[in-house]
Amino acid sequence: DPATVMSLGYCYLQLGYPASAEISYKQAFLHLPGNTQIIHGLVSALLQMERFDETIPLLEETIKNKPQERKYWLAQVDALNNSGKTDDALINLESVRRLNNITPNALILLGDLYLIKELPTLALEVYSESLLYKNPASFSRLFRSASQLTQSGEPEASIKLIHNIEHRLKISESENNKLLSLKSDNLLSLGKYDEAFPFLKSTVSREPMNGRAIFQLARYYVFKKDTFNAEFYFQQAEKIDSIQRKALIAHAKLLIEERELKKAAALLEKAQFIKHESYIEKYLNQIKQLLKR
Repeated sequence: DPATVMSLGYCYLQLGYPASAEISYKQAFLHLPGNTQIIHGLVSALLQMERFDETIPLLEETIKNKPQERKYWLAQVDALNNSGKTDDALINLESVRRLNNITPNALILLGDLYLIKELPTLALEVYSESLLYKNPASFSRLFRSASQLTQSGEPEASIKLIHNIEHRLKISESENNKLLSLKSDNLLSLGKYDEAFPFLKSTVSREPMNGRAIFQLARYYVFKKDTFNAEFYFQQAEKIDSIQRKALIAHAKLLIEERELKKAAALLEKAQFIKHESYIEKYLNQIKQLLKR
């Protein structure tokens, strides 16, 4: 009885025995070819075993029969993506999008794929589109998307997405602080130091142990040629483990510009103690040679 065998496959799947589930579903499939329940179960079993390539043709057949069924498109996207076939995954997601049948989380994935393809404008478009739904993508996923735009060298796109998040999502104070910190990073990378300053000051006043914000504030004062405040904030950043080494090196560079070579060398030695780097060692040796003269 194929229905009984199919039920057995379902039980195996729920119990965490995908190989046994595969055998049952394949037996049922011999009697009921094209049955979507069987195909769905078989695909689930194969995905659990990470046999992604085998799921793709099965889902292709199902999609032809039921093109409006979003779950099959998205399951195939998952299989294609995990098989390294990102171009095909992107095409699938765009197909679902054009059917007006895509989910906010699927849009985030589509944006990620566009970013991999170095198409940040399209990535920003679909990331922002995910905010238009009654139940939009989560803050954590959208914040990650904005961060990825920053890391991909697209600070302006990141700022636009941050703006959209601020206007579309109800966010907590801690989430708002994350956005402000990321926004200031983007502004600094664009050379807009004066625009970044109020965000940095606000972040540091609320989060006095936010090492990244303190470090960026020190950078702002370096830009403004305010050595006193720059040194003060570098010294504060040096007390925070997550940013300590970076702050020591940046502080040393400032001291070198101020001809304070002995102090700079001491800071670089501290940085080397945390993590040894050959380029820092070379730089440090040059300073020591200058001090001997």
